[in-house]
Amino acid sequence: MSLALKGDEIAKVISGEELRKLRVREVVVAREQRALVYVKDLPRPRVLAEGKHKLPKDVLEVVIVSVGLKQRPYGIPKGTVFKDLGFSGLISVVIGRSVLTGETHDAREELEAFVEAIVRGRGVRTLKELVLWLRDDYLIPAFKKVLVADKKLDEEAFRKADQDELAEEVRSEVNRRLARECGLMIQKLSIIHLT
Repeated sequence: MSLALKGDEIAKVISGEELRKLRVREVVVAREQRALVYVKDLPRPRVLAEGKHKLPKDVLEVVIVSVGLKQRPYGIPKGTVFKDLGFSGLISVVIGRSVLTGETHDAREELEAFVEAIVRGRGVRTLKELVLWLRDDYLIPAFKKVLVADKKLDEEAFRKADQDELAEEVRSEVNRRLARECGLMIQKLSIIHLT
């Protein structure tokens, strides 16, 4: 069994039972990944950086997480923000921002929050699943708030508005909640196509 993340995967969860069954005694953490090792009787997981690490015998679970910048298209369907208008663009998210800047205390907190809220809590394992969850739980409500409630834009006014400026306002609105709730940050949000 490979513990390495592949393709669109941003997280992999492996139970201690499965690791023992397969006689896995060490984990190799790749560049731009971290492993959270949950050990019996420890209140918090051990966070492992790049390299080869021995696993304790009483491991309960290992969660491999891809950290750093991830980019993927997103789409806002017609009828969710505006009745007859949908739009799409690109979203760039950063998982474990502090990991990249070297802030070790914050990095641990962010990774634990991300794993608890999103990987273990929501069952998100791929970038596609993450972007769909962000769209439904954060982007659509933020677009409604910024475009419709705050700016009172209708479809025509939205078409004529500065898309980059509006996307930046939505990004800021979402990031206020994301950083606090789940150790994640949107670095860039763009609106590219109106349908």
